[in-house]
Amino acid sequence: MFGPHKETPVLAANRLARWALMLSQYDYTIEYRNTSKHGNADALSRLPAGPDVYFDGKEDERDIVTVCLINTIDTQIKPTDQSALRKESTKDPVISEIIRYTREGWPNQVSDHLKDFKKLEHSLTTINGCLLYGNRVVIPASLQQEVLKILHEGHFGMQRMKQLARTAVYWLRIDTAIQDMCHRCTACAGHQNKPTKPANHPWMLPEKPWSRIHVDHAIDVMGHHWLVVKDAYSKYPCIHETNSTSTKTTTQLLEEDFSHSGYPHAIVSDNATTFSSQEFKAWCHERGIVHLTGAPYHPATNGAAERLVQTFKRFLKKSRKSPKEALQEFLMQYRRSPLASGYSPSELLNNRQIRTKTLLPSPAHEAQERQAREATKSQAKELQSMVHNVHRHYQVGTPCYALYTVGQDEPVSLDGFQQP
Repeated sequence: MFGPHKETPVLAANRLARWALMLSQYDYTIEYRNTSKHGNADALSRLPAGPDVYFDGKEDERDIVTVCLINTIDTQIKPTDQSALRKESTKDPVISEIIRYTREGWPNQVSDHLKDFKKLEHSLTTINGCLLYGNRVVIPASLQQEVLKILHEGHFGMQRMKQLARTAVYWLRIDTAIQDMCHRCTACAGHQNKPTKPANHPWMLPEKPWSRIHVDHAIDVMGHHWLVVKDAYSKYPCIHETNSTSTKTTTQLLEEDFSHSGYPHAIVSDNATTFSSQEFKAWCHERGIVHLTGAPYHPATNGAAERLVQTFKRFLKKSRKSPKEALQEFLMQYRRSPLASGYSPSELLNNRQIRTKTLLPSPAHEAQERQAREATKSQAKELQSMVHNVHRHYQVGTPCYALYTVGQDEPVSLDGFQQP
């Protein structure tokens, strides 16, 4: 079996592992002896003369657990019957037949219910009237439910049960039995983690600015209600302070924004009564606006507006100014700050950058200012020249209007003519 030029057979690997485990308890030296010098061991050579204190002291806790595995399982299943596992294995028709085949040898053809064990024949052994698969005890069908209850003690979950079972017990389709046990446990079902939320389908980016806007209400923030509007393309924000969240008030505030940028193609909102009312639907229909709503109880579907509300709330809490002044500062900075694309919301919506305090005078700004002054001067000169070059010639009989001032006695001059 062993040799410098021959590998260990795969079929004998498990049996060698068990022999190595048993021999690991002893301190021995291997010597080669010719077969002709071997002698048959008699009964007296195997009969112990008495307790070996030195040998018993060599055993540790791990060896005791390994040797007493079957007795431990017996105790857990039926504390009053230390040989329950052996008795039930003898009664079980399948296991008893497998034990017989393991001892006497497997035939070439077996019944259908033994074909799965036939594939494992080189890993099956019998110890103390019980069947072992590797270092795992094969549990009879009558004791499988009891073993499942022992494995499920502590309610540690399906994976821990499987890992624990793989160290001690085995039967066909044991993983499926463990899964069914965990699924039927009401305690585990009542305290299990919430299922992961499915990923939200992102909104498609519009092709043009102010094509789709997202609206929402921020309720009772710093003592006020706020209507939040955000363009999906440019991320341009519009926020209005309001004392009412009614449909009429909301549409009036939206009309203010639409007077600057026009009507969008679509409005996205949640399912609040303000936006789900017939009045709001009719208002959108009259203006050719498609009204879209997110999934009920899932505010993330209107994430653009929800995110703006969150950012605005955080800004108000940090600001030391009044809510109205803080609102103007927030809108100015938000519309001016560049996005990931490198352009600010004002540039994407209005195709120009707005001026703020953060924009210090630069050569480009100074050149624009000079051009503006020169353009103003040239326009003033052209206008003055046009006024001075206008000459009117009147003749007798030319129709004209006379200007009279009430309360004046002196004649009024009308383009060089004296009218009495």
